[in-house]
Amino acid sequence: MFQICPKCSYARKLEDTGSTDVCPSCGIIFSKYIAATAARERALLEARLHKKPIESSSLLWPKWLLALLVLILASYLYRTTHPHINKQPTSNASPPALTDSRNSSDQREFADLFNSDTSFASLATRGQYTVIEVYLDQCTYCRELEAALTPFREKRSDMNLVRIHHPGSINNSIQASSREELEAKMRIMNERMSSYQLCASPHVEVYGPDKKPIAVDTCKNHDGTAYLWNWITNETGIARRSAPGLFTRML
Repeated sequence: MFQICPKCSYARKLEDTGSTDVCPSCGIIFSKYIAATAARERALLEARLHKKPIESSSLLWPKWLLALLVLILASYLYRTTHPHINKQPTSNASPPALTDSRNSSDQREFADLFNSDTSFASLATRGQYTVIEVYLDQCTYCRELEAALTPFREKRSDMNLVRIHHPGSINNSIQASSREELEAKMRIMNERMSSYQLCASPHVEVYGPDKKPIAVDTCKNHDGTAYLWNWITNETGIARRSAPGLFTRML
């Protein structure tokens, strides 16, 4: 079952006793969680099979406004309930420049990586510093980071930037012809999502020229984002305008 609780992000320890179907921290029952998640996903799939008439634009704008307010509230609640995301990088020193490397960039879709079970770490390039950034279209903090990356990469010519677009939901990537197949795919989806440790955007992972991680964001901290912003500031003088604890929560 889950090694990291999808509700409270508790990582199960070897010394934890009791059923592996129950989180030792919050008490959530994983089998019931999977069943409930599968029911929600099944309802979404059934709704897609019975499309409703397109609503007029005059009726849609209040829903967009509500969605924006929900995103702002979710970001605030996540920041206030996860004080560890304000943690600053442990070192102010920038990594040494590589003289025999040139900038490169790549654009990926998270759904493609998810379906092929490709890890973020496998995208690191030997001989370069690799910065992996997972972003949402509606994430304002992602756009602030990306604006600072342009002058930063002009200062550092040894950078491989991998930008990964996250759609906010991967429901549309699940296709099933029966309830059993849907539940099986949902179990795989939850286990695989747990391995990515995606809880908010921007999600940043920084790897060295030896492909080993330097600083990586997880659901429990944002060391990767803090490290990258510190590096950008050291190289360009550009400081982060938004508070270090502000992120857009993954939907």
